[in-house]
Amino acid sequence: MQTAGKLLNRRQFLFSCLRAGALAGLAALGGTLLARRLREPLAGQNCVSRGLCRGCAAFAGCGLPQALSAKRVSAPQVANGKRRDVDGWY
Repeated sequence: MQTAGKLLNRRQFLFSCLRAGALAGLAALGGTLLARRLREPLAGQNCVSRGLCRGCAAFAGCGLPQALSAKRVSAPQVANGKRRDVDGWY
């Protein structure tokens, strides 16, 4: 290998290989952390009302599992053109 008209000695070659390997490792770590963050968007969310979803100000935009379950239960279910409420079909 030549850089600026000089041959690299063995020590310089190994040092540049280690530097390139460390840079590649940091890039791989950053990519892994970014992919994990994009895959799990709820990782930064915390419940602000101790799991009590009714009456919570953040309920509409909340994506935590308990809030999603509460939204699913509170949403009206429709089958064959009939709505189902908590009490039954009407």
